[in-house]
Amino acid sequence: MLQSLAQGESEPPNVAQRAFVTDFFNGHPYGHPTEGDAASVQAITVDDLKGFAKSHWVRGGIKISVAGDITAAAATKLIGDTFKPVPETRPAPPPPIGKLGQPGTHVTDMAVPQATVIFGLPGIMRQDPDFIAGYVANYILGGGGFSSRLMDEVRVKRGLTYGIETQLSSYNRASIMVGSVATRADAVNQTISVVRDSLGQFAASGATETELDDGIVQ
Repeated sequence: MLQSLAQGESEPPNVAQRAFVTDFFNGHPYGHPTEGDAASVQAITVDDLKGFAKSHWVRGGIKISVAGDITAAAATKLIGDTFKPVPETRPAPPPPIGKLGQPGTHVTDMAVPQATVIFGLPGIMRQDPDFIAGYVANYILGGGGFSSRLMDEVRVKRGLTYGIETQLSSYNRASIMVGSVATRADAVNQTISVVRDSLGQFAASGATETELDDGIVQ
Protein backbone atom coordinates (compact mmCIF):
# COMPACT_ATOMS: atom_id res chain seq x y z
CA MET A 1 0.00 0.00 0.00
CA LEU A 2 2.80 2.40 0.84
CA GLN A 3 4.57 1.66 -2.44
CA SER A 4 1.35 2.27 -4.36
CA LEU A 5 0.78 5.58 -2.56
CA ALA A 6 4.36 6.66 -3.27
CA GLN A 7 3.96 5.84 -6.95
CA GLY A 8 0.71 7.79 -7.06
CA GLU A 9 2.48 10.92 -5.85
CA SER A 10 4.41 10.99 -9.15
CA GLU A 11 1.30 10.71 -11.34
CA PRO A 12 -0.38 14.04 -12.23
CA PRO A 13 -3.91 12.56 -12.64
CA ASN A 14 -3.77 11.02 -9.18
CA VAL A 15 -2.30 14.13 -7.55
CA ALA A 16 -4.84 16.40 -9.23
CA GLN A 17 -7.81 14.19 -8.28
CA ARG A 18 -6.77 14.01 -4.64
CA ALA A 19 -6.18 17.76 -4.48
CA PHE A 20 -9.55 18.47 -6.08
CA VAL A 21 -11.69 16.42 -3.68
CA THR A 22 -9.70 17.76 -0.72
CA ASP A 23 -10.36 21.37 -1.76
CA PHE A 24 -13.94 20.74 -2.91
CA PHE A 25 -15.15 19.02 0.26
CA ASN A 26 -13.23 21.32 2.60
CA GLY A 27 -12.43 18.92 5.44
CA HIS A 28 -15.45 16.62 5.06
CA PRO A 29 -14.72 12.85 5.05
CA TYR A 30 -15.71 12.75 1.35
CA GLY A 31 -12.49 14.66 0.74
CA HIS A 32 -10.34 11.94 2.28
CA PRO A 33 -8.71 9.59 -0.26
CA THR A 34 -10.20 6.12 0.04
CA GLU A 35 -6.75 4.57 -0.18
CA GLY A 36 -5.49 6.83 2.61
CA ASP A 37 -2.03 8.37 2.70
CA ALA A 38 1.30 7.25 4.06
CA ALA A 39 0.70 8.74 7.51
CA SER A 40 -2.78 7.28 7.94
CA VAL A 41 -1.78 3.82 6.68
CA GLN A 42 1.18 3.67 9.04
CA ALA A 43 -1.00 4.80 11.97
CA ILE A 44 -3.62 2.03 11.61
CA THR A 45 -3.67 -0.40 14.55
CA VAL A 46 -5.23 -3.81 15.14
CA ASP A 47 -7.82 -2.15 17.37
CA ASP A 48 -8.74 0.21 14.49
CA LEU A 49 -9.39 -2.76 12.22
CA LYS A 50 -11.45 -4.56 14.86
CA GLY A 51 -13.44 -1.40 15.51
CA PHE A 52 -14.17 -0.92 11.82
CA ALA A 53 -15.32 -4.53 11.47
CA LYS A 54 -17.60 -4.16 14.50
CA SER A 55 -19.25 -0.98 13.23
CA HIS A 56 -19.39 -1.73 9.48
CA TRP A 57 -19.67 -5.49 8.98
CA VAL A 58 -23.33 -5.42 10.01
CA ARG A 59 -26.73 -6.21 8.52
CA GLY A 60 -28.09 -2.67 8.52
CA GLY A 61 -28.09 -1.44 4.94
CA ILE A 62 -26.63 -4.63 3.47
CA LYS A 63 -27.58 -5.49 -0.12
CA ILE A 64 -27.32 -9.04 -1.47
CA SER A 65 -27.68 -10.29 -5.04
CA VAL A 66 -28.34 -13.95 -5.83
CA ALA A 67 -28.02 -15.63 -9.23
CA GLY A 68 -28.32 -19.29 -10.13
CA ASP A 69 -30.49 -22.37 -9.83
CA ILE A 70 -32.08 -21.67 -6.45
CA THR A 71 -35.54 -20.74 -5.20
CA ALA A 72 -36.31 -17.55 -3.33
CA ALA A 73 -37.24 -19.56 -0.22
CA ALA A 74 -34.00 -21.54 -0.24
CA ALA A 75 -31.91 -18.43 -0.85
CA THR A 76 -33.69 -16.58 1.96
CA LYS A 77 -32.96 -19.40 4.41
CA LEU A 78 -29.30 -19.67 3.40
CA ILE A 79 -28.80 -15.93 3.64
CA GLY A 80 -30.61 -15.77 6.97
CA ASP A 81 -28.52 -18.59 8.44
CA THR A 82 -25.29 -17.10 7.09
CA PHE A 83 -25.85 -13.60 8.46
CA LYS A 84 -27.65 -14.54 11.68
CA PRO A 85 -24.52 -13.96 13.82
CA VAL A 86 -23.98 -10.52 12.23
CA PRO A 87 -25.32 -7.56 14.28
CA GLU A 88 -28.43 -5.81 12.99
CA THR A 89 -26.97 -2.36 13.56
CA ARG A 90 -26.32 0.17 10.80
CA PRO A 91 -23.06 2.11 10.24
CA ALA A 92 -23.20 5.75 11.26
CA PRO A 93 -23.94 7.98 8.24
CA PRO A 94 -21.37 10.54 7.15
CA PRO A 95 -21.87 14.01 8.64
CA PRO A 96 -23.80 16.62 6.66
CA ILE A 97 -21.88 18.57 4.05
CA GLY A 98 -20.87 21.92 5.48
CA LYS A 99 -19.39 24.78 3.49
CA LEU A 100 -17.75 23.61 0.29
CA GLY A 101 -14.25 24.75 -0.59
CA GLN A 102 -13.47 28.12 -2.07
CA PRO A 103 -14.02 28.29 -5.85
CA GLY A 104 -11.04 29.17 -7.97
CA THR A 105 -7.95 27.65 -9.53
CA HIS A 106 -5.74 25.66 -7.19
CA VAL A 107 -2.33 24.60 -8.50
CA THR A 108 -0.05 21.78 -7.39
CA ASP A 109 3.36 22.25 -8.99
CA MET A 110 4.95 19.21 -10.61
CA ALA A 111 7.91 19.08 -12.98
CA VAL A 112 6.11 17.17 -15.75
CA PRO A 113 5.60 17.92 -19.47
CA GLN A 114 1.86 17.16 -19.37
CA ALA A 115 -0.43 18.55 -16.71
CA THR A 116 -3.81 17.23 -15.58
CA VAL A 117 -6.71 19.55 -14.82
CA ILE A 118 -9.63 18.42 -12.64
CA PHE A 119 -12.63 20.75 -12.61
CA GLY A 120 -16.09 20.50 -11.16
CA LEU A 121 -19.25 22.01 -9.73
CA PRO A 122 -21.90 20.79 -7.28
CA GLY A 123 -23.92 18.20 -9.16
CA ILE A 124 -27.44 16.81 -9.00
CA MET A 125 -28.51 14.07 -6.61
CA ARG A 126 -29.92 10.80 -7.94
CA GLN A 127 -33.20 11.30 -6.07
CA ASP A 128 -33.68 14.73 -7.63
CA PRO A 129 -36.64 14.74 -10.08
CA ASP A 130 -34.38 16.41 -12.63
CA PHE A 131 -31.59 13.82 -12.40
CA ILE A 132 -32.29 12.30 -15.83
CA ALA A 133 -32.33 15.76 -17.39
CA GLY A 134 -29.01 16.45 -15.66
CA TYR A 135 -27.66 13.13 -16.91
CA VAL A 136 -28.52 14.08 -20.50
CA ALA A 137 -27.03 17.55 -20.00
CA ASN A 138 -23.78 16.01 -18.76
CA TYR A 139 -23.69 13.67 -21.75
CA ILE A 140 -24.01 16.63 -24.10
CA LEU A 141 -21.47 18.75 -22.25
CA GLY A 142 -18.67 16.27 -21.65
CA GLY A 143 -19.89 12.72 -21.07
CA GLY A 144 -20.50 11.69 -24.66
CA GLY A 145 -16.97 11.29 -25.99
CA PHE A 146 -16.72 12.75 -29.48
CA SER A 147 -20.41 13.65 -29.25
CA SER A 148 -19.72 16.11 -26.42
CA ARG A 149 -19.31 19.86 -26.69
CA LEU A 150 -16.10 19.97 -24.62
CA MET A 151 -14.44 17.37 -26.82
CA ASP A 152 -15.35 19.43 -29.85
CA GLU A 153 -14.12 22.71 -28.38
CA VAL A 154 -10.94 21.51 -26.65
CA ARG A 155 -9.72 18.69 -28.88
CA VAL A 156 -11.31 18.92 -32.31
CA LYS A 157 -11.20 22.68 -32.79
CA ARG A 158 -8.01 23.50 -30.88
CA GLY A 159 -5.99 20.30 -30.51
CA LEU A 160 -5.26 20.99 -26.83
CA THR A 161 -5.82 17.45 -25.58
CA TYR A 162 -6.27 13.85 -26.57
CA GLY A 163 -9.44 13.61 -24.53
CA ILE A 164 -11.68 15.46 -22.09
CA GLU A 165 -14.67 14.16 -20.17
CA THR A 166 -17.17 14.98 -17.45
CA GLN A 167 -19.36 12.79 -15.28
CA LEU A 168 -21.89 13.00 -12.49
CA SER A 169 -20.26 11.53 -9.40
CA SER A 170 -22.85 10.80 -6.70
CA TYR A 171 -22.35 10.26 -2.98
CA ASN A 172 -25.04 9.60 -0.37
CA ARG A 173 -25.04 13.24 0.69
CA ALA A 174 -23.47 15.08 -2.22
CA SER A 175 -23.00 15.06 -5.96
CA ILE A 176 -20.34 16.54 -8.22
CA MET A 177 -20.28 17.27 -11.90
CA VAL A 178 -16.57 16.59 -12.29
CA GLY A 179 -14.37 16.68 -15.37
CA SER A 180 -10.78 16.00 -16.30
CA VAL A 181 -8.43 16.93 -19.10
CA ALA A 182 -4.70 16.51 -19.68
CA THR A 183 -2.71 18.91 -21.80
CA ARG A 184 0.86 20.06 -22.34
CA ALA A 185 2.26 22.31 -19.64
CA ASP A 186 2.36 25.43 -21.82
CA ALA A 187 -1.31 25.06 -22.77
CA VAL A 188 -2.86 24.72 -19.32
CA ASN A 189 -4.11 28.30 -19.07
CA GLN A 190 -5.59 28.22 -22.56
CA THR A 191 -7.30 24.88 -21.87
CA ILE A 192 -8.81 26.14 -18.62
CA SER A 193 -10.05 29.26 -20.41
CA VAL A 194 -11.76 27.21 -23.13
CA VAL A 195 -13.37 24.95 -20.51
CA ARG A 196 -14.62 27.94 -18.51
CA ASP A 197 -16.05 29.58 -21.63
CA SER A 198 -17.75 26.36 -22.72
CA LEU A 199 -19.29 25.82 -19.28
CA GLY A 200 -20.48 29.42 -19.19
CA GLN A 201 -22.06 29.23 -22.63
CA PHE A 202 -23.77 25.95 -21.79
CA ALA A 203 -25.13 27.35 -18.51
CA ALA A 204 -26.39 30.48 -20.25
CA SER A 205 -27.90 28.98 -23.39
CA GLY A 206 -28.29 25.25 -22.74
CA ALA A 207 -28.04 22.57 -25.40
CA THR A 208 -28.84 23.08 -29.04
CA GLU A 209 -31.73 21.15 -30.55
CA THR A 210 -29.24 18.96 -32.43
CA GLU A 211 -27.27 18.21 -29.25
CA LEU A 212 -30.44 17.47 -27.34
CA ASP A 213 -31.76 15.11 -30.01
CA ASP A 214 -28.42 13.29 -30.16
CA GLY A 215 -28.18 13.09 -26.37
CA ILE A 216 -31.67 11.63 -25.96
CA VAL A 217 -31.15 9.11 -28.74
CA GLN A 218 -27.86 7.91 -27.22
